[in-house]
Amino acid sequence: MALLRRSRRSRPDLESVVTDVWREVLDRPVGPGDDFFDLGGNSLHAVQIVGRVEALLEVPVDVGTLFETLTAAGMAARLRTQLERGGASR
Repeated sequence: MALLRRSRRSRPDLESVVTDVWREVLDRPVGPGDDFFDLGGNSLHAVQIVGRVEALLEVPVDVGTLFETLTAAGMAARLRTQLERGGASR
């Protein structure tokens, strides 16, 4: 799925995509502002989340992005900035 190549209107809401990935990996309800560690997240979960987000968005994501932002909303905001600049986070 080439989300980056689609128009801005047809692109799924980035925050929803990231939150859904967190929900799948952590296997529990997740809100956009929930803290990764409060949800029981660990380094294995972080690697799984980053891998799935990379696969869905077809853009490299540094695991540090998750640890620096700690919420799905924060991660989505950082990725949005990265995508708008057309750059990689690595």
